[in-house]
Amino acid sequence: MRNPIFMISLAIAGTLSFLAFLVWSGPTGTPAPKVVEPAPVVAVTPPAAGVPLVPVAAQTELLLTSAPSGARVYLDGKDTGLVTPTQLTVPSQGFSLMIIKKGYRPYVDSSVLGKVKGRKFHVALARKPRK
Repeated sequence: MRNPIFMISLAIAGTLSFLAFLVWSGPTGTPAPKVVEPAPVVAVTPPAAGVPLVPVAAQTELLLTSAPSGARVYLDGKDTGLVTPTQLTVPSQGFSLMIIKKGYRPYVDSSVLGKVKGRKFHVALARKPRK
């Protein structure tokens, strides 16, 4: 006759193995379906009325230099806060450019893109006549 403690231990081990099998394989033996989270909703604000949409690709980097250097740069009539020489992002469709330095005549041009050579543009400012 076998040891009763051995037989009880064997029965418990078998029962635990069977329960572990049921827990890991699920009731039908197939894995549980994966839960797919919905994508987050992103709010998009339309541009204000009257604001022109300019694609980023419709802009050009321009190296702007002047003689003498240190001239103030205005783009489309607005002060850029930059002085020459400077790197400037300009619209590819066209723009007006004004370069101003004290003691020199202002440079004003609205057809700069036709004069740009390889993304570089140089302006030679003329001295104002002495009075």
